[in-house]
Amino acid sequence: MGPVCLVPFLWGYGLSRFSLWFLKRKNSYLRGMKNILLFTLTLISSIVYSQLPQGDRVFAWNVDEAENAKYDSAISYAQGACMESIHMSRLWSWVEPDSGNFDSTFIANTLDPANVYYPIIGLKMELQLSVTNTVNKETPLDLQYVNFDDPQMISRFKILLDTVFAHIPDIELSALNIGNESDILFGVDPIQYNQFKTFLNAVVPYAKQLYFNLHGTDLKVGTTLTFGGITNPAKTALCQMLNDSLDIVSVTYYPLNPDFTMRAPTVVSGDFGMLVTAFPDTAQPIYMVECGYSTSATCNS
Repeated sequence: MGPVCLVPFLWGYGLSRFSLWFLKRKNSYLRGMKNILLFTLTLISSIVYSQLPQGDRVFAWNVDEAENAKYDSAISYAQGACMESIHMSRLWSWVEPDSGNFDSTFIANTLDPANVYYPIIGLKMELQLSVTNTVNKETPLDLQYVNFDDPQMISRFKILLDTVFAHIPDIELSALNIGNESDILFGVDPIQYNQFKTFLNAVVPYAKQLYFNLHGTDLKVGTTLTFGGITNPAKTALCQMLNDSLDIVSVTYYPLNPDFTMRAPTVVSGDFGMLVTAFPDTAQPIYMVECGYSTSATCNS
């Protein structure tokens, strides 16, 4: 198996990653940095059984504001837990709400400071640009009813890439993921998967060239899918088709039952074995973009 990038969530006060529909069902399952850290450590030990050399594996965190309201404190805590890369995820619809109307506050208060701060402290970034997000299509308003394979959609996303990369020229990216949990939105509709594949085929080389022009090195690009989608027989071939020709296999993993209670921790090793079986090529590493397990009576765990 290739390098695995585990991205547990270090929660503070801001949770903006999910659509409202999905948030109501997931927020009780993603509480407590301590629980997630313990799950991650259990997960690693269940797979390797004994300590192994790090190799080219990368440990990443999604760091929000700490309880003491000091971001430096949260970063220091995460780096103490071996963080080498930080996860930044933004919806396209937030960065560009409407045609050409880019969020200047996000650029000035997030991207520009990040371009100074993260290189100074030696952090890489795994950037997620979510054109999809679970059950939602997250494009600018004027593109909501435009298919992903439409030339207008492709051209506009390239402009988004130009804009974002222009403000983070000094940040080394550990990966770029385009789209988040698209298999939930697309269901089992092959037309939507094929349209999205055409979109990826057009924008991925463009992103890689932009990055190479800035850094002189190759950028790993993927699209984030769910473990349930990748391993669902009705979706497996469709998800594999999206991953064909991408640099990494990006996955979100929450061992949930259909009723959103938690499965037993003992299933983790077998689930990861299923991923490795589905994607055995070590030249295309598996990145766990999100990885979580909750502990609560409500979750039956």
